[in-house]
Amino acid sequence: AGTVSKFVPSEFNLDYKLPEDILVYPPKLQPVEAAEELARYPHLSWTLLRNGIFLDYLGLPCKPIQTSLTPLWLFLDLDHKMCHVPDDGSQTLVLTHSSDVARYLERLICLPGEQWPRESAVIGNKLQPKDIVSIAEQATGQKFEIVFDLRDNIRGGKPVILPSNTKQEVLGGDMETLYAVVAGTILAAAGNGYDIPGTDLSTLFPDVRRTTIEDFLKSCWALKTKA
Repeated sequence: AGTVSKFVPSEFNLDYKLPEDILVYPPKLQPVEAAEELARYPHLSWTLLRNGIFLDYLGLPCKPIQTSLTPLWLFLDLDHKMCHVPDDGSQTLVLTHSSDVARYLERLICLPGEQWPRESAVIGNKLQPKDIVSIAEQATGQKFEIVFDLRDNIRGGKPVILPSNTKQEVLGGDMETLYAVVAGTILAAAGNGYDIPGTDLSTLFPDVRRTTIEDFLKSCWALKTKA
């Protein structure tokens, strides 16, 4: 429409232009084509906003901060004290709570469109996947089992599935979809796909508070032990 001057496509994940051996995600062509289509409208200000993995998933089933994300256990299973790590866990992983993404998006929308970066990154936490174990243990005072998942296993369609994913209704109970989603996510992490590119929006809005994984997991565990 002629009245639209700003637009943020629903990317909210990682760079969909990653090569096939890192990002095995058939629908990834859609956001790539959408960006190409947006480039045809010079009057339109738009940005590809990425936030890595939603931190919300690591705290389930606890929700110390309101979230609308549906249940899915990635990297960490608090109930079963287990951590799922891609390869050797030395990659870079960005984790951001959905509420932080909303705060940055609100500020971005108020910024004049000509100041928008073409690629925006919301970086709540940047760490290595193997660090999640020690952070979870420190936050909870509990010992966590760590499971390293090799790329060959993941590519073979047999990723490790955290126990809570099989004990609750996840993705409508569709195990084939569950395996595909987990395999795609962990394989991308193993290939450093979650070291997301783009202008770090904290440089534009340094006053926006971000949720740290340490504080988040402490709050999750406090809720869990209180229940």
